[in-house]
Amino acid sequence: MWAFLALATAVLTSTQALKLADASLVTPLLVFSPVFTLLGSAVFLSEIPSARGVLGVGLVLFGAYWLNHHSGASWLAPLKSLALTPGVALVLLAGLLWAVTPLLEKTAIQHTNPESPRFAAFTATGLLVIILTPAVIRRRASSVGKLFLHRRELALAGLIAGTAPVLGYTALSLGLVGYVTTLFKLSTVLTVIWGFLFLKERGLANRLPGSAVMVAGAILIAG
Repeated sequence: MWAFLALATAVLTSTQALKLADASLVTPLLVFSPVFTLLGSAVFLSEIPSARGVLGVGLVLFGAYWLNHHSGASWLAPLKSLALTPGVALVLLAGLLWAVTPLLEKTAIQHTNPESPRFAAFTATGLLVIILTPAVIRRRASSVGKLFLHRRELALAGLIAGTAPVLGYTALSLGLVGYVTTLFKLSTVLTVIWGFLFLKERGLANRLPGSAVMVAGAILIAG
């Protein structure tokens, strides 16, 4: 139950943090959540990473931070601006929750009998819907109704959102939580590629170095 409450709170907190502060400040700070997950899994789940794995985690996170770095800005800009960021407590709380949530999710998987990542994913998603539904209902009916104007996109998003937790929980059950959580960050690389191919976004050359560093870190973790 705690895993599901933490997940819902993490979603709400991250959304509110992005609402109060610039994404360019919030996103790089959230990149480092897997570091705390790695430490937490070593303490609470006895999952001790290898030196090679730790190096891989470091490379992936550095690459992710690099991708979120804006040209011409200081590398420490997000950290320096932290004290001036509106809702700074929310930013820190969001990062902490995203670090703790995977630990609770794996614990939830381990407490299913027989162990079933799919059942844990289904339960978590169902409870998340129940918890977030009142917030949606409180919005004006017209706002909710607009969603049905994009039924196909909504159905596709629902299919993806329904499949992703099953894959994610399965990955958590098979590997070290710190490693798996870090590899989730590779979605940033895929976003860069899809943005270039389908949305014709520019700046791919500037993002390639950070993407390459992330891939190198992933290879170390998987090796």
